[in-house]
Amino acid sequence: MGAPKSNGVIHFLEKLIEGGLLFILLAAPLAFGSVHALVYQGIQLLTLFIFLLWGIRERVIHSYNDPFHTLLHRHPFVLPYLVWMGLVLAQMIPLPSELQRTLSKGSYEIYSTALGESHLGFHPISLSSFDTWQSFLQMITCSLLFYLVVSYRPFSLSLKPRDSLFNSLVSAIILVATFEAFYGIFGSLTGNQQIFSFPRTVATKGAAGTYINPNHFANYLLLAFPLVFSRVAVLMQRLKQIDKDSRSLRIQWVLFTLVLVAMLTAIAASHSR
Repeated sequence: MGAPKSNGVIHFLEKLIEGGLLFILLAAPLAFGSVHALVYQGIQLLTLFIFLLWGIRERVIHSYNDPFHTLLHRHPFVLPYLVWMGLVLAQMIPLPSELQRTLSKGSYEIYSTALGESHLGFHPISLSSFDTWQSFLQMITCSLLFYLVVSYRPFSLSLKPRDSLFNSLVSAIILVATFEAFYGIFGSLTGNQQIFSFPRTVATKGAAGTYINPNHFANYLLLAFPLVFSRVAVLMQRLKQIDKDSRSLRIQWVLFTLVLVAMLTAIAASHSR
């Protein structure tokens, strides 16, 4: 009775994890490129929640093992990553001036110049602890998201292909990149200074899609470009190998080629360096 119940819990957790990852990939570019603080914080919280669900799933699957020991055994790079995290966190700990001068002479000199005699108290090595903490959280969430996408595999391999999630994530990126390319071209041709129904706070002369910054828009398309290009190349190879004419493959090749041309046009229209 225990095994079917555990499989049901694992399947439910996997649905939440996969749905959350797809939501992030679909929503992050469309939400003004996620430059708004609330949007970015929402994505960070969602990433941490997905990682928590992944941890619970791993605990259910490997309930007989120590999950931390299992993680270190499967991924040895985690240990130096934790050391790096400790070094970053150590920069935010208030230290006495003498110890600070030993560890970071540059910070000590800046404190002494800016604060004078009052710098002899306790101060962190980081000159802006808030910015360091914010960047630290960003790096943590980006690393967790990368780890989940790269290492996650569904437990119930008999129910779905091993790479089904990976293919879904790639398709989601291509889908969003296609929308961004055509939306950016439309905005560039019409001079539309709105993102959906919201007016742009900073006007742009080039294509920017749903992004505030045209450079971010062009970078996203550049990252998605190899995925679309590989689809075009694979479809072309399949068409050469098939003796009889395959209408479906030919239609797919035409559509992906059109998307590829649209992406290149949108990148050029963004006037990005």
